Amino acid sequence: MRVCVFGGAGFIGSRVAGCLLSHGHEVVLPVRDPQKVAGLAGQGAVVQTGDLRNQDDVRKALAGCQVAINLAVPSYKGRVGYGRVGAIAGEFMDYVKRILDEAQKAGGIPVIISEGTFIWGDSGTGWHDETSEFKPLGMGRIGEVSTPYVQQLMAEKSAPLIRLIAAATYGATGWFEYAMYDLMKKGWYRTFGDGENVMSFVYIDDVAEAYRLAVEKLPVGESFAIVDDQPVRMKDFANCLSRAMGRPPVKSMPKFIGNLMAGKVWVEELTMTHRVRNTKAKEKLGWRPKYSSYEQGVPVAVKEIESR
Repeated sequence: MRVCVFGGAGFIGSRVAGCLLSHGHEVVLPVRDPQKVAGLAGQGAVVQTGDLRNQDDVRKALAGCQVAINLAVPSYKGRVGYGRVGAIAGEFMDYVKRILDEAQKAGGIPVIISEGTFIWGDSGTGWHDETSEFKPLGMGRIGEVSTPYVQQLMAEKSAPLIRLIAAATYGATGWFEYAMYDLMKKGWYRTFGDGENVMSFVYIDDVAEAYRLAVEKLPVGESFAIVDDQPVRMKDFANCLSRAMGRPPVKSMPKFIGNLMAGKVWVEELTMTHRVRNTKAKEKLGWRPKYSSYEQGVPVAVKEIESR
């Protein structure tokens, strides 16, 4: 199948593209800097120089494709407050609309929309799943405009859409490396608050496998939460990383200091309780996480980072 992956140079997009290529799919990667996907080009990806902010580039990228995936998100590395995340949300909505508009013009190409489980906010003492109410917190606020729009399109059945809603995704590169591994290596990493809040995570390669299955099965009109089997206290996740790195146990910092240093949005995300079930993905998508818990996946991520 010929699949266009927007955001294929990014943390998740590059793994998704590599997974699709390894399973015999033809992958089109529209990117601003072809050098960033040189490795994928060497594996057979069709690389096009283009910008998701340009309608003509989106149209050209989708030409001849049978499926489109959006994994492109405006950059949010660094300190993030509510004002900045609002601007990111607006730009992300532009990405989504451009892709959906051109996919419809190209004959109704199915589009896999990527979201994060933080669109459901705090789970309290319960669990989230695909039926949970939209109450975004943390970086889930990026979906404040786009998620209701996509949900409406799906309810009206006016576009062939599939939603993959992934938990905090960890692995080499991405936030896990620059916001946890690098800081821990320098002895600077701290949890915000006491770290007792429970979170759901998922390893990057397991996310890529979910996208492959979605491409091959095309369960149009469905949404799937992609998370591993074992929610974990934030401080236990961090200490699993510290052990894998041979570092001492992690210390904490008050939330108000975290707000000043990292921004309120990051602190909000990393201090909420957020348990998510993966039952539907297993039953209807046939997905099974290779790394069913953080205890299996985190040491693998550390080895991959250190091998580079």
